[in-house]
Amino acid sequence: NPGLKPFTAWSYNASLEWYPNADTMFSATYGKLDVKIGNPLQVTKTARPFAGSNGTDPGTGEALSDIEFAYPTYENGPGYKRSIWEFSAKTAFTFLPWFLKYTGADANFSILSSAVTSGQQDPLTGDVMLPPDESKYYTNASLWYDDGKLNIRVAYQKRSARFNCITPCGGNNIDINYPGEQWTNVRLVGPGWNPGVPRFTDGSTFIDAKISYNVTRN
Repeated sequence: NPGLKPFTAWSYNASLEWYPNADTMFSATYGKLDVKIGNPLQVTKTARPFAGSNGTDPGTGEALSDIEFAYPTYENGPGYKRSIWEFSAKTAFTFLPWFLKYTGADANFSILSSAVTSGQQDPLTGDVMLPPDESKYYTNASLWYDDGKLNIRVAYQKRSARFNCITPCGGNNIDINYPGEQWTNVRLVGPGWNPGVPRFTDGSTFIDAKISYNVTRN
């Protein structure tokens, strides 16, 4: 869709940080995301491209001007406001003996909350869904070792479930006979009332391990 506008938002954040010593940091951050134009949404539209034509379908004799086509495309997503809290801690265990003095740990936990007044609706309940691909909780943690030559790091990430789209997610294989806000693919044709449903992605966990060694300074 060449008429799409870019994702547009204002982002603000403020943090309170505490450094009890040279090796440790604690912080609490509050952020606000004010989205004016959201990410593009997949939608299905209908059109009669041969309206006004005198031609007919040679197979059925139907007037081309009466034939309606459904096609998937994209539209600008609705705006929304999001509040973000993030709590983090980082430390190097330099006070420990032996090789443990080269170890350390990082961790952060984020909480997201969006206020959506217009967006994709659940065709069965009418509930306005949260912005696509937004998880409510994020957790990141890592343990590392670094003595200047050998570097070992194990990172852990976990995010909660997130909403993706309303089926058929921009396709045209389901007749969504529900005239809700933000619906551009409502079609009062087809086999009865056959609404789509919200599609979600389950929460996920990601673990990454990395080892590197510096043979020389170069």
